[in-house]
Amino acid sequence: MKALVLKMFGSARNLQYTDIKKPEIEDNEVLIKLHYSGIGQWDIFEREGGYDKLLNMKSSFPYILGSEGSGTIVSVGKKVEKFHVGDQVIGVNFLSKNGGFYAEYSAVPETSVYLKPNNLSEIEASSISGVGLTAYRGIVDVLKVKNNESVLIFGASGGVGLIATQIAKSLGCHVYAIASHQDGVDYLRKLGVEHVVDGRNSDLNSLLKKFNQECFDSAFFTAGGELADLLCSKVKNKGRIAYPMGISELSYENSNVELLGYYADIDENLIKRFERWIYVANPKINVEQVFELNDGINAHKRLEEHYVG
Repeated sequence: MKALVLKMFGSARNLQYTDIKKPEIEDNEVLIKLHYSGIGQWDIFEREGGYDKLLNMKSSFPYILGSEGSGTIVSVGKKVEKFHVGDQVIGVNFLSKNGGFYAEYSAVPETSVYLKPNNLSEIEASSISGVGLTAYRGIVDVLKVKNNESVLIFGASGGVGLIATQIAKSLGCHVYAIASHQDGVDYLRKLGVEHVVDGRNSDLNSLLKKFNQECFDSAFFTAGGELADLLCSKVKNKGRIAYPMGISELSYENSNVELLGYYADIDENLIKRFERWIYVANPKINVEQVFELNDGINAHKRLEEHYVG
């Protein structure tokens, strides 16, 4: 099969489009012929060998990036019960021993696959799991938001932030979103977010004035930095602040506020709950650009630029 592979960790120039052996499935796996693969910021960290260092792994080469994608099942293992050849599915599999989704085919455990909802296109389906499962874990399981609570979301126009915003809204929260650039603000307003501002070149007082809100029940951060630390101070006593591990560390300290860094810890239960939410909430996914598989270098360069979603 064709795949985009790394012969060594490093820059985007190390990505090579080449022929590689198609993966063989085990009894509990399915083989997906991929139509689209998602690409995200975490792929840069993986490409540079960050996870190998962080998790003390010794990956072998050639190495295939990519933790999610959508396509059609072309083969099923002997013990697979839920899926059949021809099913249109979404796969999500982080740091897979079989290689990732930057390829024509991917072997994925049955527990890491779910049927593509009809309310998502194949392109949207390929890009919802990495950001969506991270957002769902943070908003539902870590923050445990409740109806009518005020939730501040910092980095709301990024991939995780857009889904986190929609999850919080679907649970009846009053969302206060801080986006990046005017196109991010415009997209969030199209989603029905009433309170949204551009956080670039804004100070704390101007943001709070635009929101007409002095403090929040909880907050969700997809980025750190000076403004993020200042915003932490506007979470109520006994409030909660959540952020995915891997962003710039928040330096805010207040014993009356819970500061909760977390990993997505993707498992079958989380996937099932997120799948149900997709059917009910009908979320919107913004895929800024689509690249051919053989154009991976430019795709990774694009990750370094501004985009929405």
